[in-house]
Amino acid sequence: PEQHDDVAAAAARLRPWAPVAELWASGAEAAVADCPGLAGAVLRRLGALVAEVSGALGDASGGRKKRGPRIAALVGLQEALLRLAALPSSQTGVPSEALAAVLRTLSASVASSLALASSSPPPPSWSSSSAGAAAESDEEAAASPRRLLLLALSASAQVLEIATSTPSSSSSAALVGAEGAGGAAAGDSAGSAASVAAACFAGAAPTGSSQKKRQLKPTTTSVLEQVAEGLAAGTFGGFDSGNTGALHAALARAVCAVLGVRSAGWTEADRSKWLGRFLGRWLGARVECVVVESDVGGHPMCCLKLPHPLHLLRSSGGTQDLRATQQALQALLALLDVGCGSAAGVGVALLRRSLVLDVSDADVNIAGGDVADDVARPTCREARGAAGCALVAVARGIELGSGTPSSAIPGGGLGLLRASRQRLVGLAAALLPALDGTVEYGARAETADAAPPAALVATEVDHLRRGLGSLINALCVAPWPEGGGGDGDDNDALWEQWVALVAAWSEVCRPHAQLNFDTTSSEATASLGAQGLAALSASCGRDRREQLLSLLSRRAAALAARAAGNLERGSVWLPRLAGLLEGLALLAQRLPQRPTLPARVAASVLAAIRAALAVVPDAADSLSVAASLHVARLTLGIYLHLAAPLQHAGGSSRSQAKRPHASLAEVEDVLLHVAGLQARCALCLLRAPGARGRSPQSAAAASELLGSAYGALSAMFGAVPQEGARLPPWTRKPHVVLEVFKALLEGVYDSRSGAEAARVASSVARLWEAYAQGGTRLVAQSAGRAGKATYQAKIQRATKGFVIMLIAHALEQQRRWAGIEAAVKRSLTRLEPDRRGGARNGETQSWKEVVGVLQTGMVPLLSCLDGSDHLKQSLYASLREPLSTMFKEMHEGYQKRSKYSGEA
Repeated sequence: PEQHDDVAAAAARLRPWAPVAELWASGAEAAVADCPGLAGAVLRRLGALVAEVSGALGDASGGRKKRGPRIAALVGLQEALLRLAALPSSQTGVPSEALAAVLRTLSASVASSLALASSSPPPPSWSSSSAGAAAESDEEAAASPRRLLLLALSASAQVLEIATSTPSSSSSAALVGAEGAGGAAAGDSAGSAASVAAACFAGAAPTGSSQKKRQLKPTTTSVLEQVAEGLAAGTFGGFDSGNTGALHAALARAVCAVLGVRSAGWTEADRSKWLGRFLGRWLGARVECVVVESDVGGHPMCCLKLPHPLHLLRSSGGTQDLRATQQALQALLALLDVGCGSAAGVGVALLRRSLVLDVSDADVNIAGGDVADDVARPTCREARGAAGCALVAVARGIELGSGTPSSAIPGGGLGLLRASRQRLVGLAAALLPALDGTVEYGARAETADAAPPAALVATEVDHLRRGLGSLINALCVAPWPEGGGGDGDDNDALWEQWVALVAAWSEVCRPHAQLNFDTTSSEATASLGAQGLAALSASCGRDRREQLLSLLSRRAAALAARAAGNLERGSVWLPRLAGLLEGLALLAQRLPQRPTLPARVAASVLAAIRAALAVVPDAADSLSVAASLHVARLTLGIYLHLAAPLQHAGGSSRSQAKRPHASLAEVEDVLLHVAGLQARCALCLLRAPGARGRSPQSAAAASELLGSAYGALSAMFGAVPQEGARLPPWTRKPHVVLEVFKALLEGVYDSRSGAEAARVASSVARLWEAYAQGGTRLVAQSAGRAGKATYQAKIQRATKGFVIMLIAHALEQQRRWAGIEAAVKRSLTRLEPDRRGGARNGETQSWKEVVGVLQTGMVPLLSCLDGSDHLKQSLYASLREPLSTMFKEMHEGYQKRSKYSGEA
């Protein structure tokens, strides 16, 4: 580009600039990594090129064909500048004069791009004409100026963040003098860049009579305000058309960066007032913005009066008014999302101190009227969308203002909201029954004989459902004060009402169609309702956490009884039970180790688990499998919580051993029962005839069930303490443990693929070893037969007599198995014919690995029988041919390998 000074005359040669810039920017990290000072020079050069091409674009006349190469060149240069500014090497060490020059160029580029985008036709998806195939060329032509504006805004936000992250050290006189001299560099500090940022992007100009008293005051309409006016006027289409939503996000990021500009003449009060003026232009008349004085320190604050969600649902306005309100709320959400997602910075901190969201409901009757009728109105689609956006804005206000004292909000409130917790709970309570007709809680609980009304279609209330979920989760995360009394926000009655409401939300949050088998893999995949319950548990103290568990357990038991009493309509209640069990399971997994739950709370949880097991006894469908997995997670979480004190008890003698929890043995019995139930359900799925047995869903469900059963037994063996007065309860129920072992081993041979069989075989081998050793703690396998008095040695002596049953079952399963070739052939039938050839070798290797893992896993079982010839003889005598011969060969091979011979 340096060889062509006359850019306007070389318009035909500008088209290659875009691919050249992208190619160079892809290796920009390597170009500036070894030379940190190069980043500023390259930024300055790219800014100069952007200015040259922008000037050529403004001077050129003609139609779209002449402007097309220049727009493409600008797009490429802006992308290169954006990528370079985002590099870590560009965040520090860039000279102030380079940043100031680039900021001036970017400000002019935003203005010119705005003029181009405003003069371009709107996207076909937003215009009144139909968007057919013939309109694709017009859409592509209109997209380039809008994309150029998006890149210019994004690059401006990136460079502004670089300028605000550098501390300023120059004096106010030097800054104002530099700006008054035509924008010359003001030394090596970042002060000149800060003053240029305030002048170019906030419209601030020097004022004052003397050089020392000059201040930067917003006197003109800034370029960001011009972009905000264009977005508010719908110049670029609706929020969801084209890249208009991305423009709002880039503009919000640039605004936060401008708020973080630190300059001697650009005070915090000036920035707050500019924010109020900007929001007034961006949000328009739909969200009124009023600048008020804070009760603490007289700091100016921007009070945004949000429309109440119920007022929007009951609004009689036209579709265009509701659509404009929704777009204004979406613009506000873009700003709040930047504040919630960004790291702690000057701009975000000022945003938190300068915003107040007023959701006053003085003129809205929350209790009056039927909200369900308002939500279900056929002509209320836009109202539901606007109300959902208002709910999300309220939730973001709570999240963004977390930690802000209520005294800092004029009139008091929660987070950045001028609203009480009690009114927000009432709002959620009014909306939740309208979203699902089966939701009833508190005094309005319906009888089991009454048929629940039909719920609304989920797709029609999607925006409203997401908004309500955001509000509920935000209120759950916000700390709830302990104790009663006060102004009504922290009394026990409000807490119980909120717990019932969150429980009802968790029941309807995950519909039947969204239930899958990987919901137990991690906390991140849990539903919004389950996450809300877990957050509510984390934000409260011990007493309320126990109260929360008791209330949810009683509710789950009641739901299970209602489902069992209405079997013909079980599909209505079982999804609700599965959703509540998911929340309970996540809450149990996040219980702290100390203090331990009292026996009465553990008993209520056990009652809910037993009631749920009576409703979901088999794996007839995906919903039953999901509910069974949630029950297993709940039981495992309570068991680990109750067994945790035994693992951390001090001392190794019997007198110093900690007494187990009163409910631990009972919870362990239920855990064993759940593990056996899931292992048998997995076998039923694997052995199901027809297409159901060959479906990938059945294989995935069986895999999850087997993994859950292994996790239960592994946790049980891992909870064996170092010392104790009594043996673990599972040693007194060997028949139950052996049945789970048998089901897991049969699941290995019935697996649909070699990889899955190898995974389950490894789990079975680890469980065999833990059972033979008396726990997962590493001890000598000869401790039991050597007469040791340690705790695990006693367990070894108690379980040794039942090891021969495991060996006999393993031999029987090995005899029934058709072999590796038959297993590979069966595994390949689940694949497409064209994929079977390439997968044959992998399946063969996997099944060979299964055989090796099971043979190695038998070693701990045979090792614990050393010195017990009477057990071996009784096993040999009880086996029939060919099992007796197989055992004899296996034992001879074990003895041969276990004795040292100097060779392997």
